[in-house]
Amino acid sequence: KPSSKNIILTAETVPTSPPPGAKGNVKITVIDDEGSPVADANVLVDNDLKGTTDENGELVVEDIDVGDHTVTVTKAGFAGSSFTVEVISGETAEKETALSEEEPGAPSNTWKYLLGGVIVAAAALFFLFRVKKITPTIPKRKKPFREEPGEATRPKKAGGLPRRPKT
Repeated sequence: KPSSKNIILTAETVPTSPPPGAKGNVKITVIDDEGSPVADANVLVDNDLKGTTDENGELVVEDIDVGDHTVTVTKAGFAGSSFTVEVISGETAEKETALSEEEPGAPSNTWKYLLGGVIVAAAALFFLFRVKKITPTIPKRKKPFREEPGEATRPKKAGGLPRRPKT
């Protein structure tokens, strides 16, 4: 008997990862609340310092792997900014971010870390001096040591030859 079989072919698109070594660029422009460029702001891509902005508030980071990356911008006296940027192979992604000035009374990150360190040190000292010592105590002797019988009870004179007996 002849048999027949049906074969069904389907075509679908399969997402592929970028080819190894695919790179792109990111251009970051940093401004303040008034729209003025912020120079010398630190730019970190995935927690790796890539440089500082120029006098125009710009920095171009080259040869970044394709994909999503977290960019963090910080500068003393300003509240930091973080955002995500998508890098496409062979292209330059442009992103503008605004830094707002910290209020004079607001604690900076340096003070926050310093305060945290003081609290940890105080807690360590508290437990160091408050916890009972684990070392065992040695009980005191109730009776003084006694010399063995036959030993002289007087201390011997220091050094020299023994004295001649008196005649």
